[in-house]
Amino acid sequence: MLFGRKNQLIGLDIGTSSLKIAEIHNTKKGLFLKKIAVEKFSPDVFSDGEPKDPQHLSSLIRDAFMRNKIGNKNVAMSIGGYSAIVKPITITAKEDQDIHNLVFEEAEHYIPFDISEVSIDYQIMGELDQNPNQLSVLLVAAKNDMINKYVSIAENAGLNPVVMDIDAFAVQNIFEINEPDVENAVLINVGANKISLNVVNNRKSVFMREVAMGSFEITQAIMSLNSDLTLEEAEKIKAGSIASDKVGRLDVEQAIAVVSKEWCVEIERALEFFYSNNQAQKVEKVYVCGGGSVIEKFRNDLSSYIEAEVIQLNPFQVIETGKSGWSKDELSAIGPELCVALGLGLRTMDDK
Repeated sequence: MLFGRKNQLIGLDIGTSSLKIAEIHNTKKGLFLKKIAVEKFSPDVFSDGEPKDPQHLSSLIRDAFMRNKIGNKNVAMSIGGYSAIVKPITITAKEDQDIHNLVFEEAEHYIPFDISEVSIDYQIMGELDQNPNQLSVLLVAAKNDMINKYVSIAENAGLNPVVMDIDAFAVQNIFEINEPDVENAVLINVGANKISLNVVNNRKSVFMREVAMGSFEITQAIMSLNSDLTLEEAEKIKAGSIASDKVGRLDVEQAIAVVSKEWCVEIERALEFFYSNNQAQKVEKVYVCGGGSVIEKFRNDLSSYIEAEVIQLNPFQVIETGKSGWSKDELSAIGPELCVALGLGLRTMDDK
């Protein structure tokens, strides 16, 4: 991480199907959205969650910053997937041993990688009520090769990567400023190729899970209905923005229903695992974001499966957008995709 004078960072979310960029100004009068950009690219840019051609990706990012006239080159980025581990652990505090060393010793038992191959961070959540000698710690570990790859991609695009975050934490950042009165919730981000789940209790992350599913499954299912459909057409049909005489409405609805059920089953299974291993009440509110969250069928199905209110996260409730150049309808449509980028855009040079 790099440190310097306090300065707002540009949020750069490198997804497997698009780049999302957000510039937010934090002033005494509040938060103001200056610029956002979404740049779609071909699915073959990534393979198994990793960029196939880092130099090409750097070029796409460089062009996106130039095209959108974004002058600030200091960026906050994030990673997710199986290259990052986020896990609550418990350590026993010892008077003669440093907490930092205790955490790193304990981390070896929870990280499925060679400890020398990861970067580790942690946050002390507090003492356990039933045993004040034990501390609850949120452990975060990320593979160095993935961090270095993304840092290199940004640097080759002419950018200065200052902060490397976790996707789910970026979503939590934007959630917290928009829903300040909600202390307990489940945050679900449905991306193109992964779904991340973050259980927040007393405004602290207590459980995370990622599954290798995503909205591109629906795009593929729609394209399989007619070989003449282009990727762009299938994406628009998925989002409900166009009808097409190439595929029947009922066929599309069925394709969406099949994938939606698979998502809901996995999410329900993850939450049941959490509830069975923790003495926590079921969360009544679930906030969804990401491109897949625009699918109403999925939101309705999920509400039935987990018996909770499912709300599409609105990232612009407290951010003034009047001078962004985007209409409220445009922001409403694109907002769910921008939650990670906006959460990263809240970070500053002083953050670690």
